[in-house]
Amino acid sequence: MPQPGDGHARAVRRGGPDGIRSGWGVARCRDQLVKCETNDLLVPANAEIVLEGEAVPGARTEEGPHGESTGFYGENKQAFVIKINCVTHRHNPISYGLICQLIEDYPRSLFRSGSFQTLLVNATGMTNIREAYFPEVGRMGMMIVSAEIRDKDEPKRIMDAVWDLANWRWVIVVDEDCDVRNWNDVMWRVVSAADPDKGDVVFGKQHPPRQNRRTDEDDYDPPLRGMGIDATVRFKDATFPRVNKVSRELTGRVAARWKEFGLS
Repeated sequence: MPQPGDGHARAVRRGGPDGIRSGWGVARCRDQLVKCETNDLLVPANAEIVLEGEAVPGARTEEGPHGESTGFYGENKQAFVIKINCVTHRHNPISYGLICQLIEDYPRSLFRSGSFQTLLVNATGMTNIREAYFPEVGRMGMMIVSAEIRDKDEPKRIMDAVWDLANWRWVIVVDEDCDVRNWNDVMWRVVSAADPDKGDVVFGKQHPPRQNRRTDEDDYDPPLRGMGIDATVRFKDATFPRVNKVSRELTGRVAARWKEFGLS
């Protein structure tokens, strides 16, 4: 969907119709441009919703507070005043939007998890890392990593690698059979296998305060140091029984024969 009003207008004026069409070419899609109802700017004919308007010169109004992904409210700020002259839309248009709360209603954590996992493996060469995941709460304040643990010091090396690449405050390392998206599975391993007296809970690296934040940004600054939790069961002093969980290999074999069993 084109961005409302002025943002889309600026894009059209700078790049023109050819610029927009070249963008669609990169995205491997085609669209038709049509003129707005109240001005000569061009917009995609298949846009879900088009807001036509203008920024009122010199006008400001108080806006907010808005809920942020940190879980806190921001401050009231002075914002531009946009005068809407016309609204056009398709029949039964789809309105894209999101709600920033403790848990955001769009899968940003999934996108970031995949890219960070690739970065982590490439930077360390640890191909035994199975999954790296941002939980949906806490913005980017926690990272859960599952891996095939090969020696007793590997969980610490994984924690250090995460802290070297980004300053997440909390890092939990679990065995490869853990479902990192299942809080019950993760927390069961924490309470069952992480012993603070045996070095399974460590202080993270201290990071300097953020230097590149915008001057008008009012998100809070998180603590400069977090902690790492080794919630793995292998190579520990204690002897753990076999985890009561079906292996991924067996689950895959059963899923492949699901129709054969008449269960689909």
